[in-house]
Amino acid sequence: MSLKKRIQSLLDSQKLAVLATKRDGSPYNNLMAFAASSDLTCFYFVTNRSTRKFKNLSEDDRASLLVDDRENTSSDFHRACAVTVLGRTHPLEGETLSVAKKLLLIRHPYLKNFVDAPTCQVFCFEVEVYYFVEAFGNVSEYRPEP
Repeated sequence: MSLKKRIQSLLDSQKLAVLATKRDGSPYNNLMAFAASSDLTCFYFVTNRSTRKFKNLSEDDRASLLVDDRENTSSDFHRACAVTVLGRTHPLEGETLSVAKKLLLIRHPYLKNFVDAPTCQVFCFEVEVYYFVEAFGNVSEYRPEP
């Protein structure tokens, strides 16, 4: 299976990611729901405008994501895979906002009130590079074409 397909398979199997932002030089992590574009160039997520995450992204658009399939068992050291994604974020509006909301709600229909809330903002995380790790240390790099 190609690296792109392995990444897509991992993303399709998981509903949550860890988003890392930065504030005052220190990292800050958040567990969040996401939807990825089919071409792997963008992740969509939503946050309330009153959160630390929103403030951090307003001050510095650089971020990273971690998605993994661990089960918290000893077999994870040989079976689990993970992807770290580096990129930049920006708030969405207009037509791209509508597309992102549709994708988010297909994956997370239970978040409808949150996604549609006037106090919330949908973001695009534009992917620069993926670092895919499997078999406890086998790392591959993938850069999606825009």
